[in-house]
Amino acid sequence: MHERGVAVDHATCNRWVITYAPEFEERVRRRQQPVGGSWRMDEASVRLKGEWKCLYIAMDKEGHTIDFLLTPHRDRDAAQAFLHKAIWTQGLPEKITIDQSGSNTAAMTHDNRTHQAVIAIRQCKYLNTFVEQGPWR
Repeated sequence: MHERGVAVDHATCNRWVITYAPEFEERVRRRQQPVGGSWRMDEASVRLKGEWKCLYIAMDKEGHTIDFLLTPHRDRDAAQAFLHKAIWTQGLPEKITIDQSGSNTAAMTHDNRTHQAVIAIRQCKYLNTFVEQGPWR
């Protein structure tokens, strides 16, 4: 905003985010295309402003982005939060392909146990390398 000659306090910007982010997300979700039943989920460590973060991303096998989440830690809680967010927005998938990371495996097995879901878990380190090949690296 400063580049355009408008002086705005950071608290005002924060209020705008809190006010308009849910409406913006709802409009984006309405226009989102349906995704396939076979998901590929992966995570990668990325460096943002000098700090290492964990980027979780899920795509279907056609390459459409299902959801993504940037977290400060790579653990089961973060993977579980990401999985719940993706399932909440897109519904239950038939199967999810993950690599051999412990956080994703723990989140998937915990989710299958608690919700008595029948999501098939496949572990293959070559099918979900899209995060490492993405433009954010």
